[in-house]
Parts: sequence; structure tokens; C-alpha cells
Amino acid sequence: MPILVSLNPCPLVVRWLHPGSAFRERGLLALAALVLLGAGTATGQTVEIHEEALFKLASEDPFALARGADAPRPPRDATGFVPVILPDFWRQGRRSTRGLGWYRFTLPPTPDGASERWGVFFPRVDSNAAVFLNGRWLGEGGSFEPPGDRGWNRPLYFAIPSDALDTNANTLDVLLQTHGGLFSGLDPPQTGPHEILSKRYARLFDLRIGVARASSLIGAVTLGLFAAIWLGKGRDPVYGYFALAASCWTVNSFNYHLQAIPMNYWGWKALTHAALDGFALFFVFSVSRLLELRQPRFERLLWTFGALALFTAAFAPDAWVDPVFRLTHAVSLGLAVYCFAIIVRRRRLLRRSQLSVYLGTGALFLAIVVRDYLLQIGVVSGSQPRLMQLGGPLVFIGFAGALLLRFIAEYRRSENTNVELEARVQQKHSELEQQFARLRDLEEKRAVGAERERIMREMHDGMGAQLVSTLALVEAEQPGDGAVATALREALQEMRLVIDSLDPTLEDIPSILATMRSRLEPRLLRVGLRFDWQVQDLDPAPTLGAGALLDVLRIVQEAVTNVLKHANARVIRVRTANENDSEGLPCCVVEVSDDGRDGAVSTPGSGRGLTNMRRRAARLGGTLDVRSEPTGTRVRLCLPLND
Repeated sequence: MPILVSLNPCPLVVRWLHPGSAFRERGLLALAALVLLGAGTATGQTVEIHEEALFKLASEDPFALARGADAPRPPRDATGFVPVILPDFWRQGRRSTRGLGWYRFTLPPTPDGASERWGVFFPRVDSNAAVFLNGRWLGEGGSFEPPGDRGWNRPLYFAIPSDALDTNANTLDVLLQTHGGLFSGLDPPQTGPHEILSKRYARLFDLRIGVARASSLIGAVTLGLFAAIWLGKGRDPVYGYFALAASCWTVNSFNYHLQAIPMNYWGWKALTHAALDGFALFFVFSVSRLLELRQPRFERLLWTFGALALFTAAFAPDAWVDPVFRLTHAVSLGLAVYCFAIIVRRRRLLRRSQLSVYLGTGALFLAIVVRDYLLQIGVVSGSQPRLMQLGGPLVFIGFAGALLLRFIAEYRRSENTNVELEARVQQKHSELEQQFARLRDLEEKRAVGAERERIMREMHDGMGAQLVSTLALVEAEQPGDGAVATALREALQEMRLVIDSLDPTLEDIPSILATMRSRLEPRLLRVGLRFDWQVQDLDPAPTLGAGALLDVLRIVQEAVTNVLKHANARVIRVRTANENDSEGLPCCVVEVSDDGRDGAVSTPGSGRGLTNMRRRAARLGGTLDVRSEPTGTRVRLCLPLND
């Protein structure tokens, strides 16, 4: 039996229409809120209806709304309507009821001579509405077709055409669509001059939808910024978890301003509510890493909570979504309190400026979270505005700003460290250069000393020995004819040989052998010997220094001397070539042979001259092969080629 209460001057009538089974099978994908305004006077003041209305159950036929002339007609009479109190939340008086319903206002007649344009303003519509004045369609908040448009956080305003108002009584009918949420229903409507209500609507739209859109934008920018920082800063988990928290917040913030949802109503609701829990989860991880706090067991519990929220979002039945997420949001509220507590407890790890930002921002955000959770569970009236859309920007401006300052400080420290490292490297480089310079000087001095010692040794062993022999001849009582001259020529030849080895223009074996030929050939011709010269350029050629070239000359000279002293030869053949040694490895060959009949070397490997030749060949890293046969003697020097 309906309960009647005293009606104010502008009575409101509601007619209820249950959704049919077909409509329920399509998912009840849209929420709608209908708010109708009582008429005001011509004084320019708005009128708000907030005390009572009438209510009645109506047809259970399914319903599809069209626009304009094709829109359904409001009920012709108010038979069966009963009074209801505004704001009228369907879940409280009719717990299992959801779908479509009619509200009717009877407005007083328009005063004679009134010329102002009028409008109807709906501060809260949960979740969609279509408005009719005297049976004439004025507009609607969005599509009624599945998945439907959501307008629970969106105010509505409809301008009334000047010819739509009657000087007699006016009837304003509103069709409300709702999914039966905790606060689905009708808030007190307002009506009045267009100039006043349109501005009021614009301010409220900016406050709710504009701020919500800004919150999504700030979340998306924060996500991109901290994802880039995380990727570029060695995967610091503080920034990575904060980027994940920003992504979850961005998804949740769409729920406050997105009108045309991309999926069915319950799927969208589960997704956005799970994203809010994900924001709390990842925010806890970010703060824990910031404060260098590791609690493996607690963190495993948090991951379990996150998995539960995600599982609920994916598989929970429609009827379970609201109660389950009220529980998970209670856990998220506890996580917010936990974050604030650990910041206070570990405040010594933070700079004073950062601590002030974290505590101030955290306290405001915590107050918003507590207040909106109390609204969600029904402690605070559902007519009060939601403030969570302000919480995200508050966190991102506060915490993200402080984290950016932390990143900048770390970046500067890193730059300073790099500058210090570069200075140290430069200093070490200069020290190494000085050390290398000293080593080069020592090496040069050592090389000069070694070269001086070599020259002295060669002068002593070669020209010195010849001079000693010459001196012995001179001191003898009767030196042979020409013996002194021969000894002096040999000493001079030794000196020239040493000097030739020091010539910087002679860098390869063919060149130094050609110089030796020019000095030896006149002497050989005087004794009836001639050169068979088969010296050719070597490619590749071994890299030899002055000492090594002198060793090659000494070996060739000793071979030629042996021919002069021991062989009865007419031709001395000197040959160079690139061949393989006995092991098959490439080498450079210098060969001296003769056509002597007596043999230059009777026993290979014997004699001091041959011993010196082998010693020099070993010093060169090569091998010496001496063969004496009846047809002549061959001395073959094989020098390995460089890799």
C-alpha cells in the first residue's frame, strides 16, 4: 500500500516499467538517471523538487527508445502512481528492480507575458534519461540500445522551446534507465530560466567531466613519462611500478567521463573497478621500492590480492560484482593507509621537501578515498559528488612531481659522477702518456745502447780482427808482398759492410745484397770469379732491421769468403726466392752456391766460420743448410715470412 506524504506545489509522478527477459538477456548494458524539475515562477529563480513524488509499477514489456517523432509516448494518465521520496534510489525501496521507469511532473501554468526561455537541469542522472514536455520529445542523455551510454557522473540539460510551454498546466515526463546500482535513481531536478541553468550545467559539467578527462590525460602522460624513465634508467622498479599504477588509474578514470562504453555494462564495471585495485597494488610496490622496503611474504599476499581482483573482474557473475568489489576496495583502502604509514615510519630516508609533498598529498588522497568508500557502501548519500576523479591528479601532481625531482637529482648526480670519472680518466690518461713517454725514452736509449754495442762488437770482431792481423804482419820481420795491402782491404771491406747495414735506405734483402755485390764484384773479377746474380724482389718479404740485415750480409760474406779460400770455382751464384722450408711453411730463401771441384766445406757443421753462420741464422729465426758435393757447395738460408 503506497505511503502518501504532503506534496509540494509541483508534484512529481513516477511510473515503473520492469525490463522483460529479453532485455535482461542482452545484459542491461546501460545505466540511466532521470531527473525532472518542477516549474518555477517568472521571477528568474530556479525551483528544486526534493521532498516527494509518486510511484507505480507498470508493464513488463521490453522497451527500445527512438528519437524525435518515433520516440515512445509517455503514459496518458497517472493511474496507479504512488508517492516516493526524492532523491529516489531504486535499490533502497525496490532492491531487485532495474530497467526503465517513468517520472512525471505537473508544472504550474506559465505566467501571462513571460518571455524568458526556460530549461530543465538534471544534476545527476543514473544512468540515462529521455525527457518529454506535454508529450513532446525534448532530448535524451545518450543511446538506450545495448551496450548503452553511461551518464551516472554526467549532468544533463535540455532547453525548452518557447512554443512548448502552455499557459495552462504543463506535464514533464522523464524516462529513466537504470541497472539497479546502489544509488541508481532520481536526484532532485531543477527548472528555471535558460540563462541561469545553462551556466549552472556548464560549471557542473566542467567540474565532473572536464576534471575526469583531465585526470585521464594526466594519467596517460604520467604513464608515458615514467615508462620512458623506467626504460632509460636501468629498469628502476620505483618508476616501473609507478608507470603501472598510472596505467591502472587511466583505465579507471575513463569510468568517470566515458559515455559510450566499449563492452557490456557489467564487464566495463568489473574492468574499471579492478583497475582501481590495481592502482592501489602497484602504488604500494612503488612506495615500498622508494623507501627501500622489502617484505617478501607481504608482497606475495599483495600479488594474491591482485590476482583475486583480476579473476573477479573476468569471471564473477553480474550479481556478485558490486559486493565483491566493495570488499576488494576495502583492501585497497587499507593499502592506502599502509602507504601513508610506511612513509611516516621511514621518513628519515626522504628529503624534507619530498617528505612534505608525500605526507600532504597522501593525507588529502587518503581523505578522498575514505570519503568515496563510505559513499560506495551507503554511509554517505549517493547524491553527493564523487571526488575520486580529483584524487588521481592529486597523486600524480604530488608524488609524480617528487619522483621527477628525485630522478633529476639522480641524473645530476650521475652527470657529476661522469664528469669526475672523465676527469680521473683524463688524469690517468695523462699519467699513462707520461709513463709511456718515459718508457719510449728508455726503450730508445736501450735500443741505441744495443745498436752501439752491436756496432762495437762487429767492429771488434770484423775490422778489429783484420787490423790486428795487419799489425801482426807489419811487426813481422819480413811480411809477404801485398799481404799488408790485402789485410787492409779486408778491414776496409768490413767497415764498409757495417756502414752499409746502417743505411736507412736499404730496408730489404735484395737491396743490401746489391750493395754488397758492388763492393765484392771487382775483387772477385781480379781473381777470376764472376757472379751469377739471380737476386729478385721478394713478395712477401721478411721485415728486418739493421742488425738482421748485417747478419744476412755476414752469412753471405762468409759463404763467398769460403769460396775464395777453399773452392776451385769460376762462378758464384747468389739467388733469392720465396719457397717453402722443410716443414712446408713459406719462407724467404737466400742461397749462395759455386761450381768448385774441391768443395768449399769438407764437413758440414764444422769450422768456426760455419758455426758463426748457424748462430746468425738462429738469431734471425731461420735455418741454415750447407751442402758440399763434388759439383760444388751450396749455402741455403731460409727465413720465415711474417704472418
